[in-house]
Amino acid sequence: MNVQTAKAFRISIIVGVVAYTAYWFSPYFYGYLDPNIGAVLSYSGYEAIYPGNNIVDVAMFVMWIVGAFGMFFYRKIARCFFTIPVAFEI
Repeated sequence: MNVQTAKAFRISIIVGVVAYTAYWFSPYFYGYLDPNIGAVLSYSGYEAIYPGNNIVDVAMFVMWIVGAFGMFFYRKIARCFFTIPVAFEI
């Protein structure tokens, strides 16, 4: 792997971690919405109850972050930690 490819790979890992972390914590930042917009969004399931298991979701999130950290340093075991949460969240 040449230097430019390795640099692009690491940058894509960093961008992915930042984007996924922002997506993960985005429900906590919906307080800034206008009440009228919130009313419109409620028709599409906004603030609906999520029946999933929070422990499993947090474990998958942590597993993905650990996998991304390992992928950044090119560890082989990190591929499993990186791809398993992606495969099971779909």
